[in-house]
Amino acid sequence: MLISKKSKIYICVFFAIALVINLIDLSPYIKFPFHLIEAPGWGILMMYWGVAVYLRVSDRRIRGLLIRVMLCFMFLFFLQILKYQLLKGFEHASRLCWYAYYTPMIMASLYSLLISRSLYSNKLSNDKTDHALTAAALILVAFSLSNDLHQQIWGFKPGRQGLPTEPSWL
Repeated sequence: MLISKKSKIYICVFFAIALVINLIDLSPYIKFPFHLIEAPGWGILMMYWGVAVYLRVSDRRIRGLLIRVMLCFMFLFFLQILKYQLLKGFEHASRLCWYAYYTPMIMASLYSLLISRSLYSNKLSNDKTDHALTAAALILVAFSLSNDLHQQIWGFKPGRQGLPTEPSWL
């Protein structure tokens, strides 16, 4: 499969923007409040990728699944903004956002698996295996979001008495 010159330019621009974002973020010399635009910047790049996928992929089911993957990552960026910028200091809401991070990760993995199954099987219909995989992913999402009720996914042992809570040399 050959890539056109225009597509190569788009790919280079996409990676150049991502590189610039990372270099600005890691640079000790630039004192730009990049943390305020980092998640929206990645979100804009992800939307650009989603539009490019929508315009270039001809298979309707695969295109829809790729758009769902893009929406999962957009939701992940939204949760990042919510947790680290809007809900800073609200412990319970911040913890729920941390649990919610697993929702787009699980669902993007599911959609990627369904894409690979669609490419392999070359059929457009949904079968029972796809429904079973979706049900398993939804059960995982439900368990991760309800962790405060059962403590079966993440459980933390209580700390020992008398040790400092701040990091320091012992």
